[in-house]
Amino acid sequence: MAKTQYEFSIIIPAYKEEGVIGATLDELAEYLNTKKFHNRTEVIVVSAGNADNTATIAKSKTELFDKLTIIEPTVKIGKGRDVREGMLSASGKYVVFMDADLATPLHHLEKMFQLLQGGSSVVIGIRRLTKIHNSHSRRVVSIITNKLVRLLAVRGVSDTQCGFKGFSAESTHLLFGSLDTLGWGFDMEILARVQAAKLHIDQIAIDDWHDPKDLGGLVGESPLKAMSRTLSELIKIGSKRITGSYKVKK
Repeated sequence: MAKTQYEFSIIIPAYKEEGVIGATLDELAEYLNTKKFHNRTEVIVVSAGNADNTATIAKSKTELFDKLTIIEPTVKIGKGRDVREGMLSASGKYVVFMDADLATPLHHLEKMFQLLQGGSSVVIGIRRLTKIHNSHSRRVVSIITNKLVRLLAVRGVSDTQCGFKGFSAESTHLLFGSLDTLGWGFDMEILARVQAAKLHIDQIAIDDWHDPKDLGGLVGESPLKAMSRTLSELIKIGSKRITGSYKVKK
């Protein structure tokens, strides 16, 4: 039996997301049906570590989709590893990853799909960093981190960390096949690789992005631990960028 070739693949990293994954998949299924993307789209949820009921809840939504796959890595390593697992498992011509909490509203998918169909290799969401967090401390951290990223790793991109990015199948394998940043900072490495490969980056303004976790921190790690790990990842990425380690043949 021939393997179904989907036009779009949507990857959802979902570590300890039992509180939101059911509603997210319900909403996503309704959106795909309404916009007539249902039969053209596969959805892949990556739920690591058997930490809670995320995978079980996701599996209960299988009938809502033309194809829903649940990947369950046995050990928690980090968001970068989970996104990589999903991206490299995708069969779509165009592959998008998005956050499980729908911080980026689903209506932006249509623009994402249009740009990818129009020939874009890489499309990223861009947030307004001075507006996205309710707490002053999170805003300050976000802005400082972004300035460091732009200085050390990724030039000319105003927001590297929005959890809404899309790629052609070719660029997916080019960029994620050798990804070695497995924590929160994986976006920085991906975009450093994009620039090293001289791929054009198209941007979508996500002015209605919201942060459901503003009061609760990052899932799986304290904000301080996540910040420390991401800074360490940034230094390594910056060093590799400077030494030309990310240069690849397209």
